[in-house]
Parts: sequence; C-alpha cells; structure tokens
Amino acid sequence: MSGGRPATKAPAAAINPFRARRYLEDKGVSLGALVARFGWSATTWSRFLNRARPLEGGTAMVERLLEERAIEVPPDLWEPESGRTVVAPGDAPAHRSTPLMSGQTKKDQVLTTPYSEVFMLAQFLSDGARRRFGLFNNPFAASALYDDEGQPRLDHIFLSRAQASVRLLLTQAATGGGFSAVYGPPGTGKTTLRARAMADAAAITEPHRLVVVTPANIERRKMELGHIVMELLRELTDDAVPQATNARDAKLEAVLLRYHKDRHRIVLLIEDAHELRPETLKDLKRLHEGRHGFMPLLGIILIGQPDLGVKLDPARNPLLTEVALRAVKVELPALAEGEIRSYLASRLALVGDRHVDHVFAPAAVAEMERLLATPKGEGQPSRPRTPLVLNNLAVGALNCANARGEDLVTAETVKDVLAAKSPALQAWGAA
Repeated sequence: MSGGRPATKAPAAAINPFRARRYLEDKGVSLGALVARFGWSATTWSRFLNRARPLEGGTAMVERLLEERAIEVPPDLWEPESGRTVVAPGDAPAHRSTPLMSGQTKKDQVLTTPYSEVFMLAQFLSDGARRRFGLFNNPFAASALYDDEGQPRLDHIFLSRAQASVRLLLTQAATGGGFSAVYGPPGTGKTTLRARAMADAAAITEPHRLVVVTPANIERRKMELGHIVMELLRELTDDAVPQATNARDAKLEAVLLRYHKDRHRIVLLIEDAHELRPETLKDLKRLHEGRHGFMPLLGIILIGQPDLGVKLDPARNPLLTEVALRAVKVELPALAEGEIRSYLASRLALVGDRHVDHVFAPAAVAEMERLLATPKGEGQPSRPRTPLVLNNLAVGALNCANARGEDLVTAETVKDVLAAKSPALQAWGAA
C-alpha cells in the first residue's frame, strides 16, 4: 500500500492489536470507518482488532486512517499492553468473551459486536404478506416516501420529538446563514429530515429564492475547497468560472453578495460530511466567515455519521477546535420510548387506510419497544431504535406472520424475528 506512515510490523505468530483497538475506541474511530475507507468486511476488521487474526496491511491501513483524520499515531500502537497476554492467531475467544478495556461496560464494546446482532437486515415484503394485510405497496420501503414524480411526500414524513428540534435547527441555518453539523448512525432519518427542513426554509424565504447547493463530488475524502467554490459558482451564475484561485474566490464573494442584497438565501449542504478531510472542514469555516454587515452570506449544513461528531470534538481533534467552536453540532437520536406506534401508523398511512392496530397487535408494538430498548445492564447488545431498523423489523414481522397464516402481527412473531429462530422465516419468499 502506498502513502501513509510505514507500519510497525508485528510477527504473524504474535499479533498485538489490543492497544490499537483501545486507541481507536478512545478516538471514536469505528469499524464502519475502516470498512468504508478500505473495503474489508466488518467481520474481517473485528477479527483483526479483537481476535488478533492476521490481516495483510492491517496495521498500515489503521495508521493511514488515523493520519487522514489528523489523529496522532503513537509509536507503541502495536506493542503489547502492560499485563496483557500476547494472543496468537486463532486462539482468542468469541467476541462475547473478549476482555473489556479499562472502564468499559458491555454497552461500550462497539468494536466487538458483530453487525448481524445489532442491525436488522433489509427484507423484501412478499406478495402474500401484502395481500394478507391489504397493502398495495411496501409502506416501509424508502420509495414509499416519494410521489410518482420523485418528490418527497413532506406531509407524510414522520418526525420524532427530537427530529422536530433538529428540523428547526436546519431551517434556521438555511434561512439565517448558520453553520450546523448534524450526525447520527445509519437509518436515523437524516436525509428525509433534511428534505423537510429545506422545504420549510424555502417557504419562509418566499417570495425570494432559497438556493440549496449540494456538491456532486461523490468521493468526499477527495473534496477540496476548490471543488466547492466551483460548484457554488456553477449553481449561482451563468458566467464563466475563472481558472485562477484568487479570481474564483473574488467572483464567488461578489455573487454571494449580490444574492444577499436581493434577499435570496444560499445554503451549502454536504452529506456524508464525516468523510471530509480536516483541511476541507477548516476551509469551510473560512468560507462561512464572509459577511455583509453581521449577516453571513452563506449558510452551511454538514450531515454525516457519528464520525462527524468525533471530528468536531475538540477534546479528540484539537486541530479542528476552531471549526468546532463555530459549528452548531447536534446528534440526531433514535426514536424515543413510546414513539414506535406513531411511526408504524405514519408508514401504514402511506399506502392505504389500514389502522396500525389492525396490522400490529398492541402487544407486538410493546414487544418492539421492549426489544429495541437500550439495555440497563449486561446482556444482549442494544439494537438502534432507528427508522431503518424498525422498517426492516416490521417487514420481517409481516412476512413471518403471513408465512404462519396469521392475520395480525403478534408479540411472539416480533420476538422470533429478532431472534431469527422461527422455522417460518425460511418461507418468506415462497408465500
């Protein structure tokens, strides 16, 4: 592998990843970040970091990711911790017996919990289940939130109490030139919430324009300020974009000032912002400093996964303190206790008039609330109470109930789907 700091190689017979694992946890670097950056599966990384299984180039990849995030790479990263036995490949126990780090609880063992135990996998709603429950389409599919023209059905988007607060924050950032960063795990509803907030902001801005600029560069890790300035100019003016950097910057300032004087509002919205490089985040802060009087010329909204919150935590990333002090950061939480029934009802309303109690028994909803609750002590790892997890659980329960010939999803069905122990689960696709 080219680039990055040369790795300190450990002998194949005595890999010592435990200090590195603890360091990654302390810095908020998740398995998902390693998977997204280098492409190996979560299982492979878990075996490397938790069970000392060999992974070619593993040490180099970990160090490279730390460097890309402006996190110091300790010289003793791969040396054995004091008092810890060296583990030979294949000798480590299963993840449930992996020793806890100092001060950790079972809940904190993020890196040691396989994805299959935490996330419900996506399911296809069978034709039989749709017929049995009177659903002409899958209400829990992402496509159900959009009309035939591909526009979001804003009036049907469910917002939890916490999401309503974040919606207001995003709306204010768009209309008032704020600098906001919203982050949360996959499936918390960040994208749909963004659509709702931008619609609100456009309504507030009328009769003037709200222009939302979303850079098209898919590889956020390669995005630089020059790309962003070019995207802004292409969206805001038909004039030729200057090639020289200084001329480009001056052109953008003039265009933003003209829009501001005409009472239009511009917002730069970047999704997957957790992948942005530290240098780019610093440049965004400087871009936001453009003012007309005391009013910012440009609003900036960053949306990403939890790694974005880690990057903007000055205790973990002192190099980004100047950005963290100016960006309003908010974590988008999962659904609160008692909101699952309302969420299920809102999704069923997308495809008909079926009442939630005629599809999911009250005891089934209560079982979902119980099984998706954060554990109070040791035991099974908690599953995120996110819309995505709930969508997959609901579809799985509908398929399972249909396979069993049941006209109502019961608490027992929900329990069996989460435990994945029902023989009826094998018949989903056949019904």
